[in-house]
Amino acid sequence: MRFGFFFTAFLVGFATLIVTPGLGYAADEISLSAGATPDTMPPGETFTLTISVTGQGLNSLPDPNLSKLDRFEIVGRASSQQISMINFTTSVTKKITYQILVPPETEDGTYTLPEITLAYKSKNYKADPIKITVDKNAPPPTRARSTGRRNRFFPNMDGGFFSRPETNIDKDDIIVKLETDKKQVVPFEPIVVTFSYLRSIRMFSQPSYEKPNFAGFWVEELTYPDGEAQKDFSTRENGRNYQVTSLRYLLIPLSTGEHVIDSAKLHVSLGAFGQRKTLITKPVAITVFEFPDKGKPASFAGMVGTYNIVSETIPNLAATSSVKVNNSITLKITITGEGYLKPLPAPEKPVVEHFEVFDAKVTDEMEKKGGMIISTRVIEFPMIAKTVGNATIPAIPFSWFHPETAKYISKTTDPVTIKVERSDTPATLQTTTIKKVERGLAYLKPDVAELSDWSEPLYLKWWFITLALLPIPALIIVFRQARHKERLYTNADFARRSGAHKTVMSRLDTAGSVDTEEEFYARVDKALRGYLGDIWSLPAPSITKESLYNLDNRMTDEMKVRITKLIDTLELSRYAPLEGGGRESILNEMRAIVSALEMKR
Repeated sequence: MRFGFFFTAFLVGFATLIVTPGLGYAADEISLSAGATPDTMPPGETFTLTISVTGQGLNSLPDPNLSKLDRFEIVGRASSQQISMINFTTSVTKKITYQILVPPETEDGTYTLPEITLAYKSKNYKADPIKITVDKNAPPPTRARSTGRRNRFFPNMDGGFFSRPETNIDKDDIIVKLETDKKQVVPFEPIVVTFSYLRSIRMFSQPSYEKPNFAGFWVEELTYPDGEAQKDFSTRENGRNYQVTSLRYLLIPLSTGEHVIDSAKLHVSLGAFGQRKTLITKPVAITVFEFPDKGKPASFAGMVGTYNIVSETIPNLAATSSVKVNNSITLKITITGEGYLKPLPAPEKPVVEHFEVFDAKVTDEMEKKGGMIISTRVIEFPMIAKTVGNATIPAIPFSWFHPETAKYISKTTDPVTIKVERSDTPATLQTTTIKKVERGLAYLKPDVAELSDWSEPLYLKWWFITLALLPIPALIIVFRQARHKERLYTNADFARRSGAHKTVMSRLDTAGSVDTEEEFYARVDKALRGYLGDIWSLPAPSITKESLYNLDNRMTDEMKVRITKLIDTLELSRYAPLEGGGRESILNEMRAIVSALEMKR
């Protein structure tokens, strides 16, 4: 026992002698270095930036500071730390590795990365500048491709954690597609768009997906028959087996003309620091034709699809066909079928003798089943009987365009004959009698000639009451702040609306500093649509000139006209120089619109 005790004490003392000289590291023994591999590549490829910090001691080394990258994008980060001991001196080496993407739109040239700095004990360290050359003719970085051999220790574990993901890809290893079920339509005719992601190799991580810009369309995410947002299945194409993931959207064209569905993008990464590529689908052109004039009914208002129309009265007058004066009834019309009814206006209210008819109340419901939209619109006309006599609710016509047959279909509601009878209980005017209440006053007076001056208690002093009540408003403020933060974290729409003003102002400041005119107008357009999408909780691509009049009733017609003119100016200015003010006039108008909308929120 005694030998074990002395032996343990010897080990502890020896370890202390070894560690003590290196418990702290001196500032002058810290070294900072950085390097990029490769330093020349074509656009769309990635390179690895490695930053090394070395110092003596066992304490954690400080992290270097990498300034924000303006042109490139950080897509991965990893760090490691190694401790070594040489001649009783402990040294620590920390390595931080960044995987950086050169965007596909980057122009050729040589770019210098922002400086890499480190601050420790009032001293600043800098790494040598790093230059990256982008050349579209340069060969892509060469990386070893996995042979896909079986795991010799776990022969049945060829997938998942025990698999070796590919570190390079060929042309047909990963395929992305953007397909539509039709390319020639009329306004409000649904289009099903399918994005498919096919891969024949094992992936290291989930890819990053950017959906297309659906400008000119109303967009609805479409589920599959099983209710799932995406569909995963296997297929075989060109002699190869693929795993496929598909997403679907339902587009409703809002205006006629040529429309282009922009490309969808998929960013894939193979390995922790393997190759990263951006796959882009081809744009899809959609032609939206005018409705044909031949056979167009006068009652046609833009309905497209296949519908069934049912009308009834509430209460049901099929049995009595009569109503008393001053009583009310409701004409209810239900339209159900395949199509999209939300953008359509309500029908004009009918003229019914002996009745006062009020404006229609319209309720829309939509159900997505497979590749179809089942819409239900309920139109209710409240009516009050005013005079005695026989009245007829006329038939109300409805017409729609059937895209498969390219023909118009018309249907009318059934007319309803009503007898208005005299009311048995005439209306009476009720009056309220106000009674005058008289009450005497009892005057108070002191019963002594002189009042004593008593000292006021502490709890009645004003400053004591103020201090006692002070925590109440503080608790209210803290409670409201906590509720606000909770809503920011749990309600995505509220978070978007709350940060809308700050985000759009930041985007406008960034847009004002870009070099090219085309990029400036593109960024302002993106800022405008993004701001409107944030305050209305809508996808930014769905904000179009045509949809402004259906989005927010609180926005005045004047504001809608201003926003429409600004969108037109931004679109035209990409191809022709703007006269009279240039960028400053655009930014001033944009800020004025944002300020006006913020005051209404």
